[in-house]
Amino acid sequence: MRGVFSSLKFRGSLGACAIALTVVGCSNPVTQGIGNASSDLAQRLSLSSSNQNQEPIPPAERPETRACPRAVVRDGTQTLRSFERGAEGDPQFIRYQGEILKVARECTYSGDEIVSVKFGVSGRVVLGPRGAPDTFTLPIRAVFLPRGGAPAWGELYKQTVTVNPGETSADFVMVQQTPAISLKPGEKLTDYTVFVGFDEKS
Repeated sequence: MRGVFSSLKFRGSLGACAIALTVVGCSNPVTQGIGNASSDLAQRLSLSSSNQNQEPIPPAERPETRACPRAVVRDGTQTLRSFERGAEGDPQFIRYQGEILKVARECTYSGDEIVSVKFGVSGRVVLGPRGAPDTFTLPIRAVFLPRGGAPAWGELYKQTVTVNPGETSADFVMVQQTPAISLKPGEKLTDYTVFVGFDEKS
């Protein structure tokens, strides 16, 4: 598994608890749920149709009762730090730190073999000791990966976050959707996972 992500330019952990700058402490931010801090993520992820004439879905066929791949943060990619040039690795020279706090997903179906996964990522940017209000670009990579197989899909996104004058942090929400993916014979949706994380080598 690590070899696959290494080829997709994911870096290992930088030690999220090694500096005094703290976003969410040292707890694991990976979750499949949508917490109170991510209410905007929950709203934007909603797949509810606004078409009032649409036929109601029988309870046994409602999407929430069907299998859907997990969405998780790849280990070691929850945190992104930007340092002043020439002072990489020194906590006193951090410009800003990005954190992924929540991930969530919902699925749409076409028959039993084709699925598109709508996934969301919410997080925060905090200014460091050498930081200043500005607009920052966060490289976030998402990969749709079957268990023990090669990626079925992957994409690198450039998420912009603006920290306004007088503020020291800003939240962000990114919502994207995979293309429709046909499962191979014998595969199940639960064999797949949507991995997301910061890609520092991008």
